[in-house]
Amino acid sequence: MCRPFHLRGPKELQNITGQQSRLPQYLIVKSILELLLVGTLAVGFYLTAFTPFFRGSLDVADARTVAGWAVYHADPQASVEVQLYIDGKFVADRSADAARPDVRLAGRAEDDKHGFVFDTPSLSVGEHEARVFVVHQSGGGKRRTLQLLDKPLVFSVKADDQPAAQQQTGQP
Repeated sequence: MCRPFHLRGPKELQNITGQQSRLPQYLIVKSILELLLVGTLAVGFYLTAFTPFFRGSLDVADARTVAGWAVYHADPQASVEVQLYIDGKFVADRSADAARPDVRLAGRAEDDKHGFVFDTPSLSVGEHEARVFVVHQSGGGKRRTLQLLDKPLVFSVKADDQPAAQQQTGQP
């Protein structure tokens, strides 16, 4: 048996329209909650993998040396491993354990042993960029990440900065 087409009354239409107007509100609230969840997970991951507790400075970069200091605030007496990159290429790594009394006097560390000095390798004449990274171990030593220490320093190498043998051969 066929039911005749029934027109809905104003009360039924108002109820349907009210439900439809709430749908965008529910979707907006759902989107905000998802955004908060994803943001919380991202911040938690960042704090776990990329610890922001390293402090330091890249003080000098020239044709002879690259020097500065680094401190791990979670363990201020610990020695920190640093790596030098020049023009994006790995040059050397070492422990930041050279005497830097100015770091202790400034209240950044409990002792003087937080400085580092790298000998700059032979480089071609021109501008170069030095970057120093702090090595952070996490995951029980299974994961090693690098954190940039301070800003990169750009320095110039002039012809008179190169050793005499290098100037004669023209080889870097």
